[in-house]
This record gives sequence, structure tokens and C-alpha cells, in this order.
Amino acid sequence: MQGDASGVASLIDFHAMMGASPNSYMVMNRDLKIVWANDAYLRATMRGIDELRDQPLFDAFPAPDEATERQLRRSIENAFASGLADEIAFIEYAIRNPDGSMANSFWSATHT
Repeated sequence: MQGDASGVASLIDFHAMMGASPNSYMVMNRDLKIVWANDAYLRATMRGIDELRDQPLFDAFPAPDEATERQLRRSIENAFASGLADEIAFIEYAIRNPDGSMANSFWSATHT
């Protein structure tokens, strides 16, 4: 095989690769509705993909306060507007446990 990048890309199953990654990945559309998440993300958020798919991000994961929602929303919108990655190095964002209680979680978020 020659060094043709398109030939290499056709041999890679990106869905399987991203799905098996130990890093948490979630994909949403421009309406901020969740369309896909890998197993690592589902484990970290204690949710199933059927529960999250087509849910608006802030309905599925309500922000703990307005400032946190503004920070997260601004980062996502910057990535959409610029086409460049926007990173939040550290954000505290509580996640609901299966029993309904909230657990403080600390995230590093890169939006692309």
C-alpha cells in the first residue's frame, strides 16, 4: 500500500476505534442534542446510550449553576463557530447517580 491517507482511512473502523477508547467521547449536533457516546463516557456518566440519544445536553445533564452552564455552552459554541478545538482544562460538574443523588465530578473538556 502506498502512503495514500484515504486508503489508510478506508481500512480503519473509526466507530469501533472511538467506541473502544478508554477516553470519554460524546458527539452532539448543533442543537446540542446527544447523538452518540462511547462506552467510557457512558460509564463515567452512569447512563445508557438509549437514555441519552436525542436528549438536549443540558436536559440530560443539568448544569449545577448558571455560571457553569455559561462556561460550558460558550466553549461548545466557540468550537462550532471557529471550527477549532476549545478546551476547558478543569470544570466541576455534578452527575446524577443511578439512585438520584448527585455526585461531584471533575472534568477536562475539549470541544471539537
